[in-house]
Amino acid sequence: MTTGKFALTVLPIVLISILQYSCTPCVSGVETTNGFTVVATCGTIEGTAPPYAQVFLFDTAYIPYLDRGFGFGTSVDIDGVYNFSVVPGTYNILVIDREGSQAGLLQKTVASDTFPDKETEVPKKNLLAETGAVSGTVAVESGTTLLVYLAGTCYYRLLTGTTPFTFSSVPSGPALLCCAILSTGERVSSTVEVVKNLPIEVTPGSVTKIGTVTLD
Repeated sequence: MTTGKFALTVLPIVLISILQYSCTPCVSGVETTNGFTVVATCGTIEGTAPPYAQVFLFDTAYIPYLDRGFGFGTSVDIDGVYNFSVVPGTYNILVIDREGSQAGLLQKTVASDTFPDKETEVPKKNLLAETGAVSGTVAVESGTTLLVYLAGTCYYRLLTGTTPFTFSSVPSGPALLCCAILSTGERVSSTVEVVKNLPIEVTPGSVTKIGTVTLD
């Protein structure tokens, strides 16, 4: 798991190399003219992105800050080629351009450990679009340590008590805002209880204001 974190803008870059499978591709990506491509095989997720973009890979249950789950990041060079070695699973691929002004999120990409009967469908276009922002406040008791994050990505804020938060450089489209109470503020020892999941829609070029969230 990555040691870098990404709270509001960009996660420090971590190159990865884990167990490499040797088998035939089971999900094909497609080329785009102004975005990024993804090809998922039974041991690799790879593709191309704009020059010098940052590319992140997370399993769909990844919890940032605590680093629970599968999360990695890298930066491409002028050729835009990236490659992640993965174990079988379902992943989100996040691409952010060099300036942080455009991004794209491809969700639920499947890397299998078996060769399928036919290719699994993938989106024909993975386009980058203008990023947006998310802001709000979570109402909690004083002294409560709260982790607010977007599920399956690297966006998070660690809050104590009722405190406003903002995420910037967020890809436009649907997202799931999660609120979790931590037993402590420590990454390693803290237990986590997710107490709120709130579907939101991030609008490009603007701030999505969710107001004050109360925990059930």
